[in-house]
Amino acid sequence: MNKVVDLSGGPSGGSGRFREQCLRYLAEPDSAPVRVLGADRRVTARWLLRRELMVRSATRVVSTNNVGFATGRGVRVTLVRNANHFLTEQEWARSKRYFRPGFAAQIAWVRAGLRRADVIVVPSSSMAERVGHVLPGVRDRVVVRFHPLRQPGRTAGSPDEQFLLCPIVDSPFKRMRVHLTELARVLPSGVRVVSTMRPDTAPPELRDDPRFQFVGVLDRDRLAEYYARCAAVYYPTAVESFGYPLAEARSAGIPVIAQDSAHNREIAALALHPFDPGRSASLRDAVEAALYAVLTPDPEPFAAGSYFDWLFDHRTPVGSVRAGQGELARDVPA
Repeated sequence: MNKVVDLSGGPSGGSGRFREQCLRYLAEPDSAPVRVLGADRRVTARWLLRRELMVRSATRVVSTNNVGFATGRGVRVTLVRNANHFLTEQEWARSKRYFRPGFAAQIAWVRAGLRRADVIVVPSSSMAERVGHVLPGVRDRVVVRFHPLRQPGRTAGSPDEQFLLCPIVDSPFKRMRVHLTELARVLPSGVRVVSTMRPDTAPPELRDDPRFQFVGVLDRDRLAEYYARCAAVYYPTAVESFGYPLAEARSAGIPVIAQDSAHNREIAALALHPFDPGRSASLRDAVEAALYAVLTPDPEPFAAGSYFDWLFDHRTPVGSVRAGQGELARDVPA
């Protein structure tokens, strides 16, 4: 096979979702012929060096983990989906204490790899702006294309099980303790919250609150069960490259409660019930509106088949689909 993809990365969160969809696509009989590397590996310096030796004769090499290939004679495609590698100076000053000491070196490695990429794929316009601001020389190589996903099932929940789902893998910089505490102050009577935080990392004041259930990280099938029954999704984080819960809510016709931003409006579209994080009344209004909203599922923007056909240059020519789903982002603001 002359096409290669590196799927190394973490097993959960966005990395796990993307890997699942890619392997599902490659298992189809009419999919692109692609050699898979690293599906069971994490991204380490040793692995990044080793994989370079495996792609010398490949005609197209795709890295899905932010760190692009440095050598080889083929077309180098890099997927960039970690906004933390492209924070503004103000964002970095506020959040750097949350990252491990080696993260700054990782940022430098990622950015250096992008300078050698032929195609840089980002999952949102906000990520295109971030990359273009930090690396203006690569703007004409940036492509905006929503991540693919499997549409969650959807059934009507009964009134006695009305709940908000908060499907966020916890990290210190996401400030989930703050967000959930704020939600607790405005939660309507009779509504509960299911969070994928672990009980031992949940806000201490909420661990024994009967309105909150902390279930920990869930596998995809178990998470889909919660999607199927929830009244709405609560997704309060501010710095995201894509935000799978935003897309999954839109795809399945589930209202999503998230901050009022251009990024969230792009990904969630009509599913979004926005709030201002500085105003409790705004969050209360968004929650109450979302609980009674009726939406039409909108999965088409996240179709996996067309995404991977395009990614592996298989049947779908580059630039042949609409903006936000594959068009070159040549006018990224500085």
